Amino acid sequence: MNLKTKVALATGYLGGRVSRALHLGGGTSLPGAIALRLDADIIGRLAERLDRGPVLITATNGKTTTANMLASICRAEQLKVVHNAAGANLAFGVAAALMAGEKQGLTADTDETIGLFEVDEATVKNVTGQLKPQVFTVGNIFRDQLDRFGEVDETARLIAQGIDFLDDRATLVLNADDPRVAALGREASQSTLYFGLETAGTGAQGGAQDSKDCLICGEPLVYSERYFSHLGKYACQNCGFTRPPPAVTAINLKLSLSETKFTLVTPSGEAEVVLPVPALYNVYNALAAAAAALASGISLNSVVSGLNDFTPAFGRFETITVADRRVRLMLIKNPTGFDQAIEALHIETGPKNILIAINDNLADGTDVSWLWDVGLERLGPTGILAVSGTRAYDMAVRLKYAGVAEATVTVEPDLGVALESALSAVPPGSELFVLPTYTALLDLRRHLEKVAGVSAFWSAREATAGREGGAS
Repeated sequence: MNLKTKVALATGYLGGRVSRALHLGGGTSLPGAIALRLDADIIGRLAERLDRGPVLITATNGKTTTANMLASICRAEQLKVVHNAAGANLAFGVAAALMAGEKQGLTADTDETIGLFEVDEATVKNVTGQLKPQVFTVGNIFRDQLDRFGEVDETARLIAQGIDFLDDRATLVLNADDPRVAALGREASQSTLYFGLETAGTGAQGGAQDSKDCLICGEPLVYSERYFSHLGKYACQNCGFTRPPPAVTAINLKLSLSETKFTLVTPSGEAEVVLPVPALYNVYNALAAAAAALASGISLNSVVSGLNDFTPAFGRFETITVADRRVRLMLIKNPTGFDQAIEALHIETGPKNILIAINDNLADGTDVSWLWDVGLERLGPTGILAVSGTRAYDMAVRLKYAGVAEATVTVEPDLGVALESALSAVPPGSELFVLPTYTALLDLRRHLEKVAGVSAFWSAREATAGREGGAS
């Protein structure tokens, strides 16, 4: 390691310590930001010391959960993991994670260490050349943060630019059911491992469909099954572009609000999986993690063990007990994610107590027009329906036009007051489902730390700095 890198590391570590000591925020990613200013190549210098990695994971929705699932799998394989677990997924977050691994002695040229990095879609092209991932995983491409990404074509282009930096020996792990993701493998020189569902078992789903036309000839795609949004079994009847057969898939799905069961089918064999989280999109996250693990040479036994032992990530179906009531946090950030949260609530029948919290801060996306693309008409009867956040009134108007009776909706912009009020109205032993955007989630989680005595998640809170961790 040269002197320039050593100085960058030492200065970055010092900056992080000072930030934490003074409670300034940014302690998760600040060391990386400082180090990158002093050594622009520090990501590459540290990443090349990871003999079993790195693995890069990107997606519009689910990259945090997928990366955490993969981390659980790697630990089941007895590997040491260097991971930006707090969700700091811009370049300085990746650098900070590598620096933390270096400080712990995990990047010291050992074949027991693997690097797992969730990376923001727009950042992929900036870090891939240095990171040189051996496995490059793309989970999905949806419309998200219109003020930042624009439409899905631009997101796909940014990810494709990252693939251009890959070594030919790398493996692409791609979602076969997403036509925009699957198309990334059509002309790639790398080997490709596809994952996807054989059937969702629930028929075609509604919701915002972000990609309707063939990427080759522009004609409409025809779906024999559409699971949600534009994910499903598709084909172009004009040019022949079609869904590639997935090598890693799930069959025999059984969904509930407490867990998800399915049979994992892989080139290494089949096995039963019980995920401790609900919802169809978490099956996709699990398939992406399983495929990335297998592409990294990890055993099927470890894949199953890691998925079964997975703990939900911060705010992603995280359950917190408050006295004799439960709060279930379900992060939302775009039409597809919101639609799937509503779909999850319908897994089991009966009214649900719901608090929706919409902020429009920078890390949420300042354009909230996406609320009009969500199928809120499907909410159905609820026990408590409250709205909060900086755009609480926008959400209330949207609910009114969705046919929800105005008299049944409580509007309280103050997140703390809204949470306490909703909880007080929930019967003992019951559950409050909280659907917040990213910064609303951070604020609500801080409030829960006080009223429920749960442990603080300072690293996730600090991820708001510089738009890090933008709610995947």
